[in-house]
Amino acid sequence: MRERIKAGRFLLIACVVTLIAGCKLAVIVVEGGEVRSTGTGTCAAASVCVTEVSDTSFSDTFTAIPNQGWYFEKWNAGRNFLCGDSTDPSCALPLETLAGNSVVEALVASSEVFYLMPVFKMAEPVTD
Repeated sequence: MRERIKAGRFLLIACVVTLIAGCKLAVIVVEGGEVRSTGTGTCAAASVCVTEVSDTSFSDTFTAIPNQGWYFEKWNAGRNFLCGDSTDPSCALPLETLAGNSVVEALVASSEVFYLMPVFKMAEPVTD
């Protein structure tokens, strides 16, 4: 099962990278829950939700919500993954606080793709 998830994750990321250009935020939810956003809505399991980030006025908070029988472990880490390894289910991205920062403005103007991907795990069954 783990190999299937890894293969699916790779395929989803590869599809996102090849289909879009410009600075983007891709929320990838494999299974076990959803990601709710204060600005862009809900990204359900088995989905890739892409948001264009066109300037440093972008501000959003993404919250990982596990399904019943699952729990949120952490945000996935890796190149261009935001909030990587954080165990806080909320990931705030307030770019407006970084307006005027030349590095951030260059990233927003680039063709980079950034990712948010929650890691949900199945809860262990309760036994008496």
